[in-house]
Amino acid sequence: MTVRITIINSGTAQITWDPQVDDPGGYTAQVISAGRLEDVLTALGSSDRDGVGSKGLAGITQSVAALHKVLERRVRHLVVTLRHQERVRPAGAR
Repeated sequence: MTVRITIINSGTAQITWDPQVDDPGGYTAQVISAGRLEDVLTALGSSDRDGVGSKGLAGITQSVAALHKVLERRVRHLVVTLRHQERVRPAGAR
């Protein structure tokens, strides 16, 4: 995957990816277009006392929980793939 995050300056970054190669399932685009990435970054940067924007704490929490579920599925898939790769690797190639 060739997703790149370029820091433009303090507080500004650009995300670049090839949707055909890096995101054939559309998950990255969906997370960004639904505002979930923004919500997760807001949750990471805010304390419990801070305002969390117009969505409020409940909306931010829903976004974080939804992305958490997607990432849990991806981790399970990646672990299975890694285990398969480890099994098929020649004995002396470690």
